Amino acid sequence: MRFHKYEAINAVFLCGTVTGAAKMLNLSQPAVSRLISSAESELGFLLFHRQQGRMAPTDEAQQLRPAILRIMESMSHASSLAAGLRNGGVKQLRIAAVPSLATAVLPRAVKSFIGQYPKCKLTLETYHYDSLVDALLAGHVDLGFVYEPVAHAALATTDLLQAFFCSVSTSGYFAKSKTSISIKDLGSCNMIGLSKDDLVASLIAQTDGMADIALTRNVSVETSVVAMHLAAQGMGVALVDSLTGALGKMHGAQVLPFTPEVPIRVSAMRLVTHEAGLHETKFMEHFAAQARLIHGG
Repeated sequence: MRFHKYEAINAVFLCGTVTGAAKMLNLSQPAVSRLISSAESELGFLLFHRQQGRMAPTDEAQQLRPAILRIMESMSHASSLAAGLRNGGVKQLRIAAVPSLATAVLPRAVKSFIGQYPKCKLTLETYHYDSLVDALLAGHVDLGFVYEPVAHAALATTDLLQAFFCSVSTSGYFAKSKTSISIKDLGSCNMIGLSKDDLVASLIAQTDGMADIALTRNVSVETSVVAMHLAAQGMGVALVDSLTGALGKMHGAQVLPFTPEVPIRVSAMRLVTHEAGLHETKFMEHFAAQARLIHGG
């Protein structure tokens, strides 16, 4: 079966709809539908059922999925290798991170890594968690850096370090003698709200006692980085991860650890079928080292 049919099947798996798959592949919806129908005819069984506007994979398709992922990874590896050969054998490494890590850690990790491997070419991208996972599964990314990864059969996870919650506000918002921030302290604060899909927001919501506090939110944003910058500008108090909080300190903000401490895993993810090579392993080491330096600073 031709590769573009596997590509269409994988896109429908990832997006759950023909519309989404067409957008992902930059094709028309009829073109994707024809590819799926042709693949089903060639395979001799149905791949998807329509259920409430979505494409639900059949049992046969689920069993075929690991093989399709291996094919996608092989093609992605071949493309990366070809790109390297075009550049005189220079290694190509595709890196992605969620916004907070892309801002707080990735630039330092890149500088440190390139200092050791100056001939390695890096492509850097920023995604929200779900989109980053999709990019890994599609073979568009070699390594992804995230908070609190969800277990996935097709993805391998390497824990790098543990972050935690902290508050960011303008200097003097809280008494200088204060060494930490608690739920009770937040009741009288103007909080900068985070999207319900943001990791920090979801973990905060699960913290004991948080449901009993009526928080005032005049401004709501989608990412912790934006919340941090607003807090540093005097717009209120932001609860963010401690790596983003370290950026707040650089902007002169008051940063206090949240009590009780809520740990946040910082991890690297890659395809199970893609064994980490030297450059991937070394980049993870540089990323973890820079993140620890940020915490220690």
